[in-house]
Amino acid sequence: MSIISISLAQLLPSDANVRKTGGGSLDDLAASIAAHGLLQCLNVRPRPGGKYDVVAGGRRLAALKRLVKEKRIAKNFPVPCRVLEEGEDAAEVSLAENQIRQPMHPADQFDAFKALSDNGLSTADIAARFGVAARIVEQRLKLARVSPALFEMYRTDAMTLEQLMAFTLSDDHARQEAVWQAVSATYDTSARAIRHRLSEDKVAGTDRRARFIGEERFLAAGGTLTRDLFSAADACFFEPPALLDRLVAKTLEEEAVAVRAEGWAWVEAAERLDRSRYQAVPPTVRDYTEDEQAQVDRLIQQADEIALSGSDDDEDTYLALQEQLDALEAACHSFPEEMKASAGAVVHLTADGTLGIERGCLRREDAEAMAPALPARAVEAKPKPVLSASLLEELTAHRTQAMQAVLARTPSIALDALVHGLALSSLYDRPPLSCLQIAATTRYPLMASAALAETVAAQVLAELREQWTQTLPEEAEQLWPWLRQAEQAVKLDLLAYLVAESLNAVQSGGRDAAPGAQALHAALGLDMAEYWSATAAGYFGRVSKGKVVEALSEAQALVPDADRMTKTVLAELAEQRIAGTRWLPPVLRCPVEATAEAEALDEAA
Repeated sequence: MSIISISLAQLLPSDANVRKTGGGSLDDLAASIAAHGLLQCLNVRPRPGGKYDVVAGGRRLAALKRLVKEKRIAKNFPVPCRVLEEGEDAAEVSLAENQIRQPMHPADQFDAFKALSDNGLSTADIAARFGVAARIVEQRLKLARVSPALFEMYRTDAMTLEQLMAFTLSDDHARQEAVWQAVSATYDTSARAIRHRLSEDKVAGTDRRARFIGEERFLAAGGTLTRDLFSAADACFFEPPALLDRLVAKTLEEEAVAVRAEGWAWVEAAERLDRSRYQAVPPTVRDYTEDEQAQVDRLIQQADEIALSGSDDDEDTYLALQEQLDALEAACHSFPEEMKASAGAVVHLTADGTLGIERGCLRREDAEAMAPALPARAVEAKPKPVLSASLLEELTAHRTQAMQAVLARTPSIALDALVHGLALSSLYDRPPLSCLQIAATTRYPLMASAALAETVAAQVLAELREQWTQTLPEEAEQLWPWLRQAEQAVKLDLLAYLVAESLNAVQSGGRDAAPGAQALHAALGLDMAEYWSATAAGYFGRVSKGKVVEALSEAQALVPDADRMTKTVLAELAEQRIAGTRWLPPVLRCPVEATAEAEALDEAA
């Protein structure tokens, strides 16, 4: 056996090399050779013309040629090679080299990276030497610094890599070992259980308090952030929780100072708003002036154009438009000074970690004491526009269509609704318009749009229309005689369908729901989850990111670091997460309690 240096230009790959597939990343090997040199010689066999076949070491040859291509070594780079003796079988030599080689245990690699780091090499230097990403080096160093006792268990296969990864949430070896002892005494020793125990004294970065304060401010106050390097979303934990709570309390109290200057009887700062403790006192609401209404219409149109475009670049502009709409809305609300003398305000955190101020709160005990003095019916506050006009219109069109589909198969309620609508127009002076358009000759245009053409409700209505088309006489002159002879049950079924066709609960232009619409929705027991589901195109892409996060929270499908995602990505992810949960936006939910409107409907019927 002889080992000589041979010019790289003279070395050729050989078919005798038994390794045809696999072998790992060529990038890693090339980086290693560049940093440390060729640690193992190639096995070669001479061939005519002064060339050599590489019968064992094909990956090393490929890595060397890559370095030549990258101009990191010369084309005639001297390569140490073992020249096979005459009579040696090339395939057998190749098989022997590949067969006897034992892969390094990952624990040995973690230890080796740690030794390099301890000797002064930076994460970037280690990554460059071995041709891996800096994050991979960070992960391996983190694993190498887990408690030696637990690390040894991993080395001897008494612990899985996933379990070892979970322990990196803490740098305290005693704590790590205590947690392992605790989970070992239970049936659940999974990585999830380990993470849960190690994060009990930490606050997740998705918590409303953490989102409110933010990483930069928390670190500046002396807090510590622990990142889970093995989480796909790079999960972050804040500690200690007491510091976070103090920062939240301090900030809320600072905001409360400005609210107290408004003249309220009391102002509280609380992390969470407990609505059960208060009775809401609505403000006095005035209509928009002509100039304000024109401005609102213009802002809504601009916001709708941005929402429909689906562009993430206009997110800031969209939010700015919403803020202007909020300011115009707020200008229409005011609280009389006599009301402020007994009511208060609560400064709190919202579910998505933003500041919330609830004005006009009357403590329950105060409300009970004042009950005789309170008016029988308080002035209702003008609802804050939380959805764009076009989205509200489309959602309520879906609801109208579904209500039609259910009403058309519920004759008893259709009869009540018909009587109610006719009674309003015939027996009352200046009555409110009903949601039933009995005299209408055309259907609402949006109901025939592509967005509603293929829905479940559309199919139900189409089938019923076809059924009645086949049942009724072809000539209009024959309809009256046919009705005179038809059974009462048949006429009630037809009435239900016709009443349903007249129904219009669409809220166009951002208007409030027509009188009777909510009560009729409740009477039908309509669950819109059977007829509609939230999608990126139909909902999430047309509301603010805050509303998307709120929906995910209500559906218990929170997405970590949602605030860091673009609106388009978050909308698509929200569609996937909420699919199958039957979540609905408030405007589509069935009212669960009887309202004065519902009682009026019953009385009129």
